Amino acid sequence: MFSKAVFLSTIALMFSLFAGNTSIMTTQAYAEEYKYIGKEGCRECHTKLFKSYEAVMKRGVKKPRRLPHSTEMLADLGSVKKGFKESKKNPGESKYKTKEKQRVNLSKLNIDWDKDYSKDDKCLKCHSTGHGTATGYDAKAPNPNLSGVACEACHGPASAYVPYMEKAAENYDRKEALKLGMAFPQGDEGKKACVDSCHNQTPDCPIISAIDGYKFDYEKRRTKAHKPKSGKWSKK
Repeated sequence: MFSKAVFLSTIALMFSLFAGNTSIMTTQAYAEEYKYIGKEGCRECHTKLFKSYEAVMKRGVKKPRRLPHSTEMLADLGSVKKGFKESKKNPGESKYKTKEKQRVNLSKLNIDWDKDYSKDDKCLKCHSTGHGTATGYDAKAPNPNLSGVACEACHGPASAYVPYMEKAAENYDRKEALKLGMAFPQGDEGKKACVDSCHNQTPDCPIISAIDGYKFDYEKRRTKAHKPKSGKWSKK
């Protein structure tokens, strides 16, 4: 794949919806100042959203054609191999297809299905949270709370802004949360912050690089990832 520094240097948009402030800081800078606390630290205040997140991850395990952004998957690629068999309707391409209806060109797919990739730095940068930082995911001492692509992967290490928001409750000031390392990646800047480095700039990723003309609909995916089945945004 590519340098693990790529994921860590993703741009987090720093702006206030109220004041229109557009200062920008990288997640790498955040990681040096704040600590990753793991996805469980987000569950209490985002119960419905967290359940939606878990449901998506579980569906990915049960249905191999829907690959989850999980760390565990890297240790058992054989479990998703079935989805990459040749499509009868599309010779030379995989049965698996992305949400954008794109299929893998099997002649370009280079994966050792029996290999354990769960300790591969090139893969972990996009299949774990905070990998390569002092408090992020470490393959030598795996922390399930930091496995997979969870909240802090896009919203920044939460050691400072979560305690602040818990104390302030509904009266919290978003500008203050931003100062404490929180990021709100939305729009074009959000796409650069959370998606491009893993979905659109991956020349060495064995799957993405095997999809001719690969595309990723960021806004569509972001919206679905942040909504429970009811289709309504979670307020808790």
